[in-house]
Amino acid sequence: MEINLEQKSVIIHSVSGTLVGILSGYLSSDPYQLSSGLILILMLIFLWITGEAVQFAFKLKKEKDSEGKKKYDMKWWMSNGGLIYMGFWLIAWIIMYNRFLIH
Repeated sequence: MEINLEQKSVIIHSVSGTLVGILSGYLSSDPYQLSSGLILILMLIFLWITGEAVQFAFKLKKEKDSEGKKKYDMKWWMSNGGLIYMGFWLIAWIIMYNRFLIH
């Protein structure tokens, strides 16, 4: 079974979202105590970097459909990576935040 482009994008975004969520959890704890706004900005910056890396790695920026429109636009990216990233980030951040809150 071959993994298609959408599945590769979801895998990359879910791993990246989990790692950034763990990092955000550590940065929300006592020695660092970054504000929620800075944590959110950090998450969005890494989301953008991950999206650009996927587009670069799979050469998606130049592909167009039969009508001449971009084949992999924002709608494709959000459904095949962006929302997945945010979900995994949120779950990892909540777990790490609660872990440090208990100790």
